[in-house]
Amino acid sequence: MYKQKIDVIIPVLNEELSIGKVIDDIPSWVRDIIVVDNGCTDNTVEVAVRHGAKVVHEPMRGYGAACLKGISVLQNPDIVVFVDGDYSDRPQQMHRLVDPIVHGEAEMVIGSRVLGNRERGALTPQARFGNWLACHLIFAVWRVRYTDLGPFRAISYPTLTSFAMCDLNYGWTVEMQIKAAIHRTPSTDVAVDYCRRIGTSKISGTVSGVIGAGYKILTTIFKYAVRLQQVNKTKRVVLFSKYPLAGKSKTRMIPALGKEGAANLQREMTTFISAKLRRFCRKNNIIFEVRFFGGNRQEMQKWLGESMVMRAQRGEDLGEKMYQAFSQSFNEGTKYCVVTGADCPEVSEEILRLTFLYLKSVPLVIGPAADGGYYLIAMTQRFREVFHNIAWGSSSVLQQTLDAAKKVGIRYQLLPVLHDVDLPEDLSVWQSVKENSEFSPKISVVVACLNEEKYIARCLRSVVGKNIECIVVDGGSEDRTCEIASSFDNVQVVSCGRGRAQQLNYGAQISSGDILLFLHADSVLPQKFAEEVRRILGSNCGGAFSIELDSDHREIKKMQTGINRRSRLLGLAYGDQGIFVRRSAYEKVQGFPQIEIMEDFVFVRRLRKLGNVVISPMKILTSARKWERSGPWRTWLINQCIVIGFFFGLPHKLLRRWYTDKKIAKK
Repeated sequence: MYKQKIDVIIPVLNEELSIGKVIDDIPSWVRDIIVVDNGCTDNTVEVAVRHGAKVVHEPMRGYGAACLKGISVLQNPDIVVFVDGDYSDRPQQMHRLVDPIVHGEAEMVIGSRVLGNRERGALTPQARFGNWLACHLIFAVWRVRYTDLGPFRAISYPTLTSFAMCDLNYGWTVEMQIKAAIHRTPSTDVAVDYCRRIGTSKISGTVSGVIGAGYKILTTIFKYAVRLQQVNKTKRVVLFSKYPLAGKSKTRMIPALGKEGAANLQREMTTFISAKLRRFCRKNNIIFEVRFFGGNRQEMQKWLGESMVMRAQRGEDLGEKMYQAFSQSFNEGTKYCVVTGADCPEVSEEILRLTFLYLKSVPLVIGPAADGGYYLIAMTQRFREVFHNIAWGSSSVLQQTLDAAKKVGIRYQLLPVLHDVDLPEDLSVWQSVKENSEFSPKISVVVACLNEEKYIARCLRSVVGKNIECIVVDGGSEDRTCEIASSFDNVQVVSCGRGRAQQLNYGAQISSGDILLFLHADSVLPQKFAEEVRRILGSNCGGAFSIELDSDHREIKKMQTGINRRSRLLGLAYGDQGIFVRRSAYEKVQGFPQIEIMEDFVFVRRLRKLGNVVISPMKILTSARKWERSGPWRTWLINQCIVIGFFFGLPHKLLRRWYTDKKIAKK
């Protein structure tokens, strides 16, 4: 089934009643099954061998110790799966964990017992609470969402080895997830079924086990959280950027893009390079600082976030501004300081690692740009000479800087030549880097559905693009909706209680994207929707598409025109327009209100208090079934009555009855 080499590790301690079932249910495409005996005193080892597993022994008690032993005997697999030997997880569902890694969507996949079906009593209250608390603490510290710490998980072997796992006991699973969060490893949770284990649990089955496991998990989280605060103050990366004001940003691009287009390019490129530098600095505990020109601190923080040092540029020209940045950094204890700009999207983590490596042997490192300037300069001490009498903006900047360094005897090292994006002919460089980068903000498309077997397939076929996840949240369909949705690769299907607000909020909760796009199951996204969403959210907190109803009825087309004019004029959108929002804005308004109707209307009104909600000219295709069934004018009239009734405080149940009546049409 898979070309990749996939091995399974099963740590065991007295699992003779269950280990045979576990091994027998492991899919045939698994290469090696490694059972790690962690001090069994029953017949577990004999049963495992009889069922075809390889058995190794780890006398040191501890879940992590057993897992490390299993890793030590692996023969260079591509993917490693961990599963317990108590038959509480179902090995036949292993493909759910492996598929996202095989398809390049993730490097680590957690089998979530929270998202899947659970046998009554399988997951104890204390285990549920512990998982909830740990996952929320991880999110609070590292801003990465998990729903479970379940032991049933898969991870690519290179990623696993790079984590340098070391916990020997109950902290093993949470250590892996924390390190994935620290390294920003592409990860996801998938639903798996969870059953009552065979035998007594070593953790939840005893008071001491519960206390010991809980203490270990919490102390592991706090240990890594404390390390996060211990930033390496000897190293610093400084990003120079302008606030994207129309007419004052990327001025050499204005003839090709216009003033607004040039400002949007400045915004996109700065957001892109900022995300790249921020991830590098987080992984290596390095101070990240932004030096800005134009705008103010509040505007910059609203745009780029608050997780970095933010300072205004000081000085008359670019040379003086960079010299001031180096001087202040060294005054604050920095020993290795790197300054770069937002004009070179090709700057990579490898370039940054190479820069700090070179700084150990020379005091000056420069990254030459193909246009005769430089995209990066780094120092171990301040050198005013390399910033003095330089013709900034000319093709001789690099040569003049090197001549100045040679004149005063400064040793330097050059990095590989990269390309700045300053002129219209450079735009192909930006497009190429952007299309092939993992740093475009991830979009989570959340589809709420209920008995939509007729439309769900065409909806999901439109959810295509790089760095996109799709979550279908079913509210209890009685037709083939879930079956059809599950047949799509890269689509996660989950269930929760009925109610659009509840379904959308649940999908947002389990998603991992920086951007949330809420989609009705009878709608079809426009081509290149992801580019449009990222473009709009580069400078706004929310947006939606214009609407196109799938009907040729003349009156319905008039209604469509009216809806689009109203949306653009008022900045208001309804759910069938594909509302999209930054996750930070979604969290600030606390998601969709838990009301029976008009949840989308209230949500968008709350968003508008945070910032602009922009209606894209791109059109989302949505079903006109209710308009056709009840007639366009009757549908329009009922919708207006619902809005007016909502404002006058009529009972939501009454408004909902109006909306769902067979004679009532869709907004």
